[in-house]
Amino acid sequence: MTIAIISKNNFLKDALEQVSLLKSFKIECFIKTLQSDYGLFDLVIFDSIEPELYDKNQIRIGSEFKTDLLKPFKLTSLIKLINDKLSHKIYKIKEMNFIPHKRVINFEETTVALTEKETDLILYLITHYPRKVPKSEILKNIWNYSEVTETSTIEVHLSRLKQKLNDSNLNDFIVSKDKNLSI
Repeated sequence: MTIAIISKNNFLKDALEQVSLLKSFKIECFIKTLQSDYGLFDLVIFDSIEPELYDKNQIRIGSEFKTDLLKPFKLTSLIKLINDKLSHKIYKIKEMNFIPHKRVINFEETTVALTEKETDLILYLITHYPRKVPKSEILKNIWNYSEVTETSTIEVHLSRLKQKLNDSNLNDFIVSKDKNLSI
């Protein structure tokens, strides 16, 4: 996942790169507003520079009344705002929409309800796409197990999830190969 920061300096980028919650994100900084489509990024943060158009996946920081976060601000406030914006994001995968905050996948007229762990698993795979994620990493980051723990937790959850998806004609959504998972 990628966050773009539109700012006159790199201070905000440097600070966000130190936040463990955002370690898996690619954070890019641009000195002036982009001429290209903001849709290339999962989130765009404007630091004291007004966007031409405002979108739901943007955060505006400044000293004006209409901003999302007023200066000066605490970094924890920005992190909470980033988390809120990204948790309400809708991901388009092939022909389906994955809506993490509602824990569902929509496909045509079909809605597949997901458990919390199924949602966490899919979101983790999306945020690390296109990389194939080792099952040991998933055990550590989603279930908080040690990487050396021997368990069939992932296989059980994956089997149930694949059955739900297959019942709704959403085959081959998650690929499991050689102790790795990917979307």
